[in-house]
Amino acid sequence: MNTTTLQSLSSFSIKHKWMLNWERVASNHQKGVIYEISKKEKKALEAIASVGVIGGLQLSRLFHLDKKQISKMVYQRKIIRHEIIRNKIAIPVYTLGSTGIAKIAPRNIENYWFEYKKEDLLKRLTFFQFFELFPKEIARIAPAPKPFSGTIYVNKTPFYIYVSRGKLDDLLLFLKYGPFHERMMIISENLEDLKPLDLYVKDLKIRATTDADLKKGFQNAFYLPILNKITNTIEWTAESVIRGKQK
Repeated sequence: MNTTTLQSLSSFSIKHKWMLNWERVASNHQKGVIYEISKKEKKALEAIASVGVIGGLQLSRLFHLDKKQISKMVYQRKIIRHEIIRNKIAIPVYTLGSTGIAKIAPRNIENYWFEYKKEDLLKRLTFFQFFELFPKEIARIAPAPKPFSGTIYVNKTPFYIYVSRGKLDDLLLFLKYGPFHERMMIISENLEDLKPLDLYVKDLKIRATTDADLKKGFQNAFYLPILNKITNTIEWTAESVIRGKQK
């Protein structure tokens, strides 16, 4: 893949060359002191516990933690720093450390991140990128059942977030074995990847967006599935266009 093509891809595209360098916690390590956590740290740790892993820049931007504060959290084993490699560029990511697990997610096990494949990691990082669109004074992150990456509550309304990095097999299987009545949002690298959902969208409360459209801001990022009555096919249409026609 040439340089121009790479530059056109989103930051968390599956088409980049990725390498995961997970840190392993030794089974005989001493947990030591369980440090207290601040309100700001608690909010960040709860988000990581809900989703599993977060990027370094995301941790800083979303929870207003500077490098010194993040380094202190690593030292106090509230989080663990790992590196992933994208096209030879190192990117820091963070999971819960022993203090974070003890304080926030006692049911979690150490080294849980080794279960994540490349696609699993990219879905989780894209989730946090998506969360940046939401007003933080009314939005919060919560866990979600598989195949969703997480839940975003806006006030008291839950939105189940699915991130596609190629195939939709896990989501299609989920929808096949039962109706889903909750609000769903999907982030995909491109809308063409959502074609397998055509059989299901009429029964879903669903919006979609793409990695590229996240840059447009909340009001202009989303698409709705509209049935083209002439071709009898689903067309993902910009929600902003639909609003304009309704005026």
